[in-house]
Amino acid sequence: MRRTGTSTAALRLALWLGPWAGDRTPSGVSRREVVLAGGIRAYVHRPARARGVYLVAPGLHYLGPDDPRLDRFCRVLARAGFVVVAPFLPDFLALRIAPETARDLGAAFDHACAIADRERLPGPAVFSISFGSRPAIELCASPAGRRASALVLFGGFCDFDATVRFAITGRAEDRGERIEVPHDPLNAPVVHLNLLPFHARARALDREALARALREMVVSTWGRPELKIGEARARHADRIAEGLGPRERAFFYGACGLSRGLKGEELLEEGLASCGDAFAWADPRPHLARFSREGPEVVIVHGRDDDVIPWLEASKLAAALPDAHRREVILTGLYGHTGASMPGPRAAIAEACALVNVVQRLARAPRARSDEERTLRSRGA
Repeated sequence: MRRTGTSTAALRLALWLGPWAGDRTPSGVSRREVVLAGGIRAYVHRPARARGVYLVAPGLHYLGPDDPRLDRFCRVLARAGFVVVAPFLPDFLALRIAPETARDLGAAFDHACAIADRERLPGPAVFSISFGSRPAIELCASPAGRRASALVLFGGFCDFDATVRFAITGRAEDRGERIEVPHDPLNAPVVHLNLLPFHARARALDREALARALREMVVSTWGRPELKIGEARARHADRIAEGLGPRERAFFYGACGLSRGLKGEELLEEGLASCGDAFAWADPRPHLARFSREGPEVVIVHGRDDDVIPWLEASKLAAALPDAHRREVILTGLYGHTGASMPGPRAAIAEACALVNVVQRLARAPRARSDEERTLRSRGA
């Protein structure tokens, strides 16, 4: 990509990703659905003229790329001149954290590479959101993933146990630094949904009924910030709990952080203890350690106001990369876990610099990384 093209892309990203843009969606972008290997569905967003390709790895959400926030972000990337491939990852749609997700993301990466080859564009950049960081890291550490021109981790995690504890408590600590923020209580059901198959307390309960109830609670409450206040979400829990037996009902309320005898933090620690090494695979550090010098540059972006995954995870991700590997960590107060926010006057200059840094990295991420790749593009190989 030429410097003028990068500058134009960065300007368009700044216009649409800053808090001043609100929830407006850019025009001039087309979207079509494709079916990939293994039956994985994906949206492909296209600009009028393509400068590069992005693969977006969604987070854990039952809507996947149909989530209006993610759809808007993909359209913003496309408006800046990038073809964007956004897959519907089956496990994430089912609100499951599973090792097979990296394989499914790989099918979408193959499609993004095919687009890049066909249109003589650089290797795709990979942008992951939240829990999408884990499959994205595994993909980019693999031989196939070395074609990626860059890996951008937005709000990613490194330590699974620390992350789920923070999602329930809002507390985290790393190397003497402690943070405590008002956490998002709407995420408690999805944490317990993933611990449920291993939870010792749930062995004598109707796990299928509990899983259905926890999923229904997520669908009923996510995306509704007014339900984060106090026990405003309790009316939804009460309606769902009517279909459960007495013991299942007690577990369900505890898992929703609405204590009716069982406390959510107690239930969490019991669940983690019951898991043993069931989630050992979720640790991305072994994959990060395998990043080669020829692998993609890693850009780690995290919001200091993130109330789902603590920003302390950003430094853990960076520290897990080989010493010589190219990486950059950008911490900002502009982005929480669910969107952009306007900084206060005293922080405005620092946050403006952070925004410029973020959009510059996004604008230049899909680029030819080597003379060999530039030669292949010039030949149309």
